Amino acid sequence: MEKVKLTKAQADALEIAKSLKAYQNDISSLLIAHISHSGGECWAKEMGLHPLNHLDVETFARAVIVGYEVEMTPEEKVREKYESVDPWETYGNAYRQAIRDTLNILGIKIEGVNA
Repeated sequence: MEKVKLTKAQADALEIAKSLKAYQNDISSLLIAHISHSGGECWAKEMGLHPLNHLDVETFARAVIVGYEVEMTPEEKVREKYESVDPWETYGNAYRQAIRDTLNILGIKIEGVNA
């Protein structure tokens, strides 16, 4: 069974939930809490846990038992691609400039790329 992909917000919320005294070293209680409120608003927004409300039971269980990987945001993917291109290679600087120009035309600012 492979790890599930979670958003950064979901991963952060899961780590907060796992650190709560009620769930420390007790995976069963954590799973029961999620299952018993499935489809509802089980996890409190005030504590930063609300991103977990959007996870189905299977995904939540796999994340807790097998583990998870954090899914990169579109901005992180663009930044990673931008940084992977060597500006000194043939067309490298033009490629990077095309990324910056496209983002500027679309009105999108990404730290480390065009902001």
